[in-house]
Amino acid sequence: MCRLSRIAWLRWPATWYVEAVRNTPLLVQLFFIYFGLGQLSIDVPNYLAALIGLVLNNGAYLTEIVRAGIEAIPKSQHDASVSLGMSYPQRMRHVIFPQAFRVIYPPLGNQFVGIILFSSLVSVIAVEDLALRGKMIISRNFRSFETYIVRDRHVRRDDAHDLRRAEAPGPPHVPAGRLRWAASRISPKTS
Repeated sequence: MCRLSRIAWLRWPATWYVEAVRNTPLLVQLFFIYFGLGQLSIDVPNYLAALIGLVLNNGAYLTEIVRAGIEAIPKSQHDASVSLGMSYPQRMRHVIFPQAFRVIYPPLGNQFVGIILFSSLVSVIAVEDLALRGKMIISRNFRSFETYIVRDRHVRRDDAHDLRRAEAPGPPHVPAGRLRWAASRISPKTS
């Protein structure tokens, strides 16, 4: 919204941020945050550096996507909402954003896919990306299909539980009902 402002002291810093971040590679930004701030005696943990880098980078791209979507709406729509007596927040909420979302949605989806892809770059500063974390879980519980299909659920809620269960001695966790069923199938029949 600052890039669309008529106030110069809002527009210029926002423009500088977006252009600086979009015109430098994410890897350079991660190095600057992690190693560069360390040179200034600012100790940034690797997870925090990765988070800051990904948020700043994707924030700039998402800002441009939203700005382009808003600017894609014809001026006649703005004028019509003004003629109806709507305030600026009302115009944006009821007229502009619903139409802009139709334009914003496809590149927004692409950017979210890009966030997942760019997460592999954080491994350069010793942060485990999603694929490496998935491999670690698979090596412990041998459930590759479930790990990759339900990755979001594992990250949020069950990751620590799965790791504790995978590190426990013995076979991988199988519900008791399945064990009884499997045992009944393989037990030798007495005649």
